[in-house]
Amino acid sequence: QTPSELLAAAQNFKQQGNAFFKEGNYPKALFQYHQALNFVKPVGIPGEVDAATSQAQALGVKGKDMSIPAEQLVELRDLKAA
Repeated sequence: QTPSELLAAAQNFKQQGNAFFKEGNYPKALFQYHQALNFVKPVGIPGEVDAATSQAQALGVKGKDMSIPAEQLVELRDLKAA
């Protein structure tokens, strides 16, 4: 899946989590929020390099670019901060 597709899926999980939270179903809400975070975890913010990527680059290993397009940067930051 592309970073944009992962972000869209994460937004969907977050919305479902919000609905469960409003209903008072906190376990289901927590699960949905957890799913949202799992979907955005591999998506990178352009210019940021995590420890694993840094080590891979030092070893000369090229990975798949999972950076999000600039126009979706605020959305990604909001999900990761929530």
